[in-house]
Amino acid sequence: MTYWMLHTCIKFMEVRDPTGPHLRLVRGTLCRSAIGRVSKTGQDVVIGPGCRKFGRIVRLLARALGWYDEHNRPDRDLYVHVNEENVVPFLRYRLSKVPSQLVTNFGLSYDLTSLMHADAQPFAPTEPLSIPHPLAKWIQACGLTEERCSKEGYTKWDCSCVCPAGTSGSRCENVTGQYYDIWCVKWIRAPQCYTPVITFHAFHLYGRNTYRDDRPLCYLDFLEIRSHNLYSGEV
Repeated sequence: MTYWMLHTCIKFMEVRDPTGPHLRLVRGTLCRSAIGRVSKTGQDVVIGPGCRKFGRIVRLLARALGWYDEHNRPDRDLYVHVNEENVVPFLRYRLSKVPSQLVTNFGLSYDLTSLMHADAQPFAPTEPLSIPHPLAKWIQACGLTEERCSKEGYTKWDCSCVCPAGTSGSRCENVTGQYYDIWCVKWIRAPQCYTPVITFHAFHLYGRNTYRDDRPLCYLDFLEIRSHNLYSGEV
């Protein structure tokens, strides 16, 4: 909660009268939060063993405030590829795209590094949401009629600009580097009638662990060899 209050205009307050709309943070076996307000008498944000970490709790709170995950954007397929055949069937709904008439991205680009984006190994509202732009209040309070921060930066509570990585300046006008860390994927293709061979002389993989949901899986480190397509291979 402190994170959202520090970086946005959102304020959380302790509710003394629990009969009105409020959030209840409860321990449970799963990680669950509804999208936006679904009850006038309070709703639960369930924090299971697999999400008792800073980033995951922040993400659950964002859902309760009405934000969908980044990978649920209608234009998701233009930026990432989802191997649905590798997803546990009962969790596939978590990776479904939200209809464009139900959401807005406020003109912001798809963000692969968003806190609201699922990692590489992750596991319907009945009416349109009505959520004002979270930064509109600050823009108005600073005596502005529109966002003045460029390069998709935004105005914060003290009227200064919060600039994306790779930009600087009072209005984020200077480009100083890449937004994403530079990385690449090598696709090795041998000549016809030949087979490529890769020899590993030494490497170390982090072992199986219970990073999420108390299941010992290879969440943090793994080797995947893709021999037939760019999207899926043998782990």
